[in-house]
Amino acid sequence: MAAEAARQLRELIVRLELPPGSVLREAELCQRLQVGRTPLREAIQRLAHEDLVRVYPRRVTVVAPLDPADLKQVAEARQVLEPAVAMLAARQVSGEELAQLDEILAGMRRARAAGDWEGYLRCDYELHLAVARASGNRLLAQAVEQTLALGLRFWYVSFRWVGLPGLPDHHDLLVNAIRTRDPELARQRMLEHVTLFQERVGGRLTEERRAK
Repeated sequence: MAAEAARQLRELIVRLELPPGSVLREAELCQRLQVGRTPLREAIQRLAHEDLVRVYPRRVTVVAPLDPADLKQVAEARQVLEPAVAMLAARQVSGEELAQLDEILAGMRRARAAGDWEGYLRCDYELHLAVARASGNRLLAQAVEQTLALGLRFWYVSFRWVGLPGLPDHHDLLVNAIRTRDPELARQRMLEHVTLFQERVGGRLTEERRAK
């Protein structure tokens, strides 16, 4: 029950249905998630470990703010990890893994055509996970997954601000570099991609904070 409560609560936070800085009230959440206080408190502790919530004295819990400093750390981690896994994936990707990447790309195109930015975002996330797993390095793949999870709220903010990205070929270029088994090109494509993400979201976060 605690794991399911954590999953639901994480989804609400990542999707910004519980905005950054909002206070989490136990009674309301128990009713909303249909769980008791003990599983909810365990779920909150899990999310505190993930740095999605902050727990203060007297059980005051708030959704962690979206801080440009946190985005910088996520971006730096991605710039180290993801080019490395893309390079490894290009060296040893299997036919089955390539087919999975193509399937995800097709889903991204469908979501874009339908104007479904949340569907596009889910595919984007799955594509990065699939590339990490295709690297064949379990530890690196786990590190990428953890880093992406921390960055999901920033992705949602980015898509809500500017809608679907105007870069329909960016992921295609990355997958094509992996398909042609060009490790250096795959590394370069991924580095360009994650750097652009940081610049795009970081600039908007800074603007929002100045406006306040």
